Amino acid sequence: MVADRVEICNMALALCGTRRITAMDNPSREARVCNDNYDICRRTLLRKHRWNFATKRTVLDTVSPTAPAFGFEYAFPLPDDCIRIYAVYSGTAILDEVMYRVEGKNLLSDSSQLWLKYIWDIQTTVEFDPLFDRYLAATLAETIHPQINGSAASLELIQRQLKDAKREAKFVDGVEDPPEEFDADVWIASRNNFNGGFVRDPMT
Repeated sequence: MVADRVEICNMALALCGTRRITAMDNPSREARVCNDNYDICRRTLLRKHRWNFATKRTVLDTVSPTAPAFGFEYAFPLPDDCIRIYAVYSGTAILDEVMYRVEGKNLLSDSSQLWLKYIWDIQTTVEFDPLFDRYLAATLAETIHPQINGSAASLELIQRQLKDAKREAKFVDGVEDPPEEFDADVWIASRNNFNGGFVRDPMT
């Protein structure tokens, strides 16, 4: 059975050793703290890993009218639902990270058209991976535990569950995501950017 938002919250509350809720708008402390923390936990986990179930692709062909002051030729507004960049392509080649930058809500590049693979702000639980449900529930439990149950024993249990859920979810997701080949010509071209002129520091 696919977990919904309430069921994920109840998984977290069970780890905390407290009562369940029947709806997110219940007039209870448990529902309130779940409401306050569910989305931030969900978005945090989405940003931490390149989840297959949360991956989207799009073409960036709308250039911002305000070009970068220096360093790159073009700025592309990122999709409103973008949580994290997965990969950037120019044609069929994957760009090295020194060939683009994310600044604010824009992606900077010298290419006039880009293809973007990214993690999006997915909210529909029916589309979540079941292992992500467990990981999210354990993360939520650790977050709300101080407001629900101050027991050191229950916190220790939650942290063990969180460690196991994180490892299992990321491992299985990684197995289902074979690495894409990196274009050798693009790699060489990106390194040539360091030969004279403006040097793009890959750490900035």
